[in-house]
Amino acid sequence: LGVLMSAGAAYYVLRRVDWNAMAGLKTDFHFEYLALFALTYAFMQASFSLRWYMMNEGAGGYAASVAATMLAAGGNALLPARGGDILRMVYFKQKTGQPVTVSAVRALLEKGMDLPVLLSTVLITYSSFQKDLRILMVPVAMLVVILAVVAFVQVRPDILNNLISRLERFFRKDAQDRSSVRYMPSFPYLWRTFAVTMFMWYVPVALSYGAFLLFVGIEPDLTSVLVLIMFAALGVAVPSAPSGLGVFHASMASAFEILGHGW
Repeated sequence: LGVLMSAGAAYYVLRRVDWNAMAGLKTDFHFEYLALFALTYAFMQASFSLRWYMMNEGAGGYAASVAATMLAAGGNALLPARGGDILRMVYFKQKTGQPVTVSAVRALLEKGMDLPVLLSTVLITYSSFQKDLRILMVPVAMLVVILAVVAFVQVRPDILNNLISRLERFFRKDAQDRSSVRYMPSFPYLWRTFAVTMFMWYVPVALSYGAFLLFVGIEPDLTSVLVLIMFAALGVAVPSAPSGLGVFHASMASAFEILGHGW
């Protein structure tokens, strides 16, 4: 499925390429910003590693989380359908003994944390295009609700503990195994992980795309960076061939078309 979707998207991209313009495109690159892009990309990967470290309550140390994250990035460049994420889970089991099923649940939880952040990005981008600041009330309301839930849990932690204990009993490996297999991280780590997720998208990821825009000769601004983040997230959210060939590139081409820089 991923290969087929990527083939169709690759056809869409290649059909729209002006190859004569491509021959002279290299003159638009600003290689003086290449080191800045590499630095911001490393910062972004370090933030991804920190999130995995927090999600797993520091298991194996930060170095193991960095290695697992880099293995996932490399694997996704070579394997279809984001197979690098599977490599991350298998590697992490070898380093920490954590079951692959636990890592899979926590990887899905990462995606769940990405959703409200990316939804906020969509709304902020839309408000920027429409010049209507009232739309910003939606992400602000989301943040207020999240903070209210956190405050409530701090006042009544017994409710959250009871809920987690019920979930743990539901996810036990079998009826005879009474050892507690914790699929969910503890609440302090869960909250920190969400904070790292917000920081990750709005600082290192935004800086990385800003540096990329400078590299290709486009003056970055808030709207253009948010559009790239939004379409990049869309490009990696669907099944794809190795390195997101086709799907990711079609998504990014659409982003540049919207920004008025179609090539």
